[in-house]
Amino acid sequence: MGKNPAFQFYPNDWSRDLEEHSLEIEGAWIRICCKLWWSETRGKLERNLDQWAKVLRVYPQDAERILNYINLYKIGDISVDPNGNITVISRRILKDEKERENNCLRQKRHYVKKNTNVVITEDSQPSSSSSSTSIKKESIKKDKIEFNENHFINIPGDLKEKWKSIAPGISLNTEITKAEAWVLSNPKLKKSNWSRFLTNWIVRAQDHVTKYGGNNGNTGNKTGFKTNSYRFNNNNRELDPKIADECDRITAKYFPQEKTTDGNT
Repeated sequence: MGKNPAFQFYPNDWSRDLEEHSLEIEGAWIRICCKLWWSETRGKLERNLDQWAKVLRVYPQDAERILNYINLYKIGDISVDPNGNITVISRRILKDEKERENNCLRQKRHYVKKNTNVVITEDSQPSSSSSSTSIKKESIKKDKIEFNENHFINIPGDLKEKWKSIAPGISLNTEITKAEAWVLSNPKLKKSNWSRFLTNWIVRAQDHVTKYGGNNGNTGNKTGFKTNSYRFNNNNRELDPKIADECDRITAKYFPQEKTTDGNT
C-alpha cells in the first residue's frame, strides 16, 4: 500500500448519501473512512468492538449502535465473524483503490513496453516472449563476423552458401584468405561491418572472373584467377587504383604465379 496523503472526497455523493442522517452518524462515518484509508487493505478494516469504540471515541454500546445503523442503511458494509471481530468496508474507498492499482500497473506496462519491450506482470516476472527475444539477440551477437588473430571467425554457414550461389566462378576460401591479407596490410582501415566488407569483396571477385576469366573461363590457372587481374590494364580497373595496387601486391605475395599447361605464366 502506497502512502498517499489524501483520498478523493465527493461532496455531492457525501451530501446525497448522508443528508437524511444525523450529525452523529455523519461524524462517525468520516472517522471510520479515515481509519479505513490507513488500513493494510485500503477501504477494509477488522477490529473488535472495543477498538471500534476507541476509533469513534464513544462507549462500546454506543459504538455497536452506530455500526448497526451504518450497516442497516447501507452507508458501509459491516460483517461480524464468530470471534466477535467486526469488519467494516467502504465501497467507495475500496473501488477507488482498485482503480488506482490498475492504473499504476497499466502505466508501468506501457512505460516498460515503450522503452524495453519487456512484458510486466503483477509478479514482475518476464514472459516467455521476452526470454525468446533475449535468446535471439544473443544468437545474433554470437554469429557476428569478427576479425581475430589474423583470420575471420564466426562466418555463418548460410552466408557462405549465399556467397557460393552469387559467385560460382571463384574459390570462396581463396578470396577470404586474400581479404584477410588485405586487412593485415591495412591495419588502420578497420571495418565496423565485416559481413558487408566480405560480401562486397566476393562480389567484386566474381565480377573480375566474369570480365577477365577464372574458374569458368579459359585461363588455365590452377588458382582459379589471374595473378595480375587487378592490374589488367591502366584503362579498365574494377577497383580504386590505390586498392588495386594493394591487391596486386597481396596477390603476388600470397599467391605466386604458376605456369599454365601451355608453358605461359
